[in-house]
Amino acid sequence: MLFRSFIEEDLKQLMKVSYQDTVTFTPNIQYGKVLRVLSPRDIIIASRIYNGYTKVLKPKLYRFHIILSNIPYFGVKDDEIREELTKMILNNIVVINNMYTHAESNMIFAEIYLNGLDVNNFLLSLYE
Repeated sequence: MLFRSFIEEDLKQLMKVSYQDTVTFTPNIQYGKVLRVLSPRDIIIASRIYNGYTKVLKPKLYRFHIILSNIPYFGVKDDEIREELTKMILNNIVVINNMYTHAESNMIFAEIYLNGLDVNNFLLSLYE
């Protein structure tokens, strides 16, 4: 009965909520394994959500779509650069830095590092 009461109260609050009453969720991700490279700026990683740096909130592994911050579209070179990026980071552990969620789109943007290499800056050097 207590659980049902909690759900009923939650549903009442949800009925009253507006966009301005909410905040964008940004998961606390410290690092993850690269599962897919979709483009020179889009990757899929596996990671856990952390509360602080050590305590795991849920032991589950989640998939996250990360857009690499400040990486432009390369146009005709997209496929070539995606292949190079795939060789570099696929199935490797990357460190996530300066992550944020875009307020309107809820897309996650971040910088990633592989063994100390700033992958975002590396990609930008290929663009020039």
